[in-house]
Amino acid sequence: NKALRMLIKHFMVRSVRKLGATYQQIHSLLQKYRNEMSERELSERREFNHLVSDSIFRIPMTRTADKYLKGGGKVYFYKFAYPAPACNAALHVLDLYFIFGTVGTDDAADFMKLQGTEGERQLSEIMMEAWSNFAKHGDPNTDRLPDWPSYNLETRATMNFNVVPKISILPMEEIRAAWEIMLQSS
Repeated sequence: NKALRMLIKHFMVRSVRKLGATYQQIHSLLQKYRNEMSERELSERREFNHLVSDSIFRIPMTRTADKYLKGGGKVYFYKFAYPAPACNAALHVLDLYFIFGTVGTDDAADFMKLQGTEGERQLSEIMMEAWSNFAKHGDPNTDRLPDWPSYNLETRATMNFNVVPKISILPMEEIRAAWEIMLQSS
């Protein structure tokens, strides 16, 4: 199992190296992730997961939002943070089960299966309402969410969808800035 973890970490680092990152930059990023992580995440050595997740999803989406905003568009940014019970981590595409109201269905992979608890159904209803409001009015705000300001370069307001949705201002800003420097230098 240790050998498999080492192999996976090797491939994760290799994928970030392909973006032009040096080993020193990757080491620095991993330390920044460790500084932001919970005790549970530290014990599970999830910094590599964050590194790859950011390289594939968060950083490209943040850069896209920044460019769209600079072009005059209005942006609402979110992070899906509800953990799948089997792996205790938020997963790519898990948010779709909430957005489309299909929590508790049996079509998901085993590690993504949701139990369809009352809390999951409530979060799903909130997310469906926010997406519907955005589609109808260009603004996802609902009475069931904290005020969701539009994204801007000063605050980078981000709605965190979890058991209790909340807004983050400048989420993981030090890490985002380090990525930006690294990508501009490559």
